[in-house]
Amino acid sequence: METVDKDLIVAKYKKRIRIMSVIMGLMVFLAFIFLLYAFVQRGIAEENMRLAEEKAIQATQNAVTAASLQTKLEQCAEEARAAQRLAEKVAEEARRAQQEAHRALQKALKK
Repeated sequence: METVDKDLIVAKYKKRIRIMSVIMGLMVFLAFIFLLYAFVQRGIAEENMRLAEEKAIQATQNAVTAASLQTKLEQCAEEARAAQRLAEKVAEEARRAQQEAHRALQKALKK
């Protein structure tokens, strides 16, 4: 009787050990899966960081280029305004010359 109880206790103990072994094995497997997932996510994050840094450098370069083009645009606009003032001055002089020529012609026709 005592050996039967002992055998029953040993069998229960072995069953518990097997269950615990399976549970521990599953936990190790899940930990390994999570480890792999973490490495993949780390790689993705590093790639995204690299791309973000490249985009930041490109944005900085674009800002510098835009500032340079803005300066050139302002210079061209000032040159255009100066050219417009000169053209207006020349046009006014041409109108005066035309009026003087018209007066001279009228004066010459009256004589």
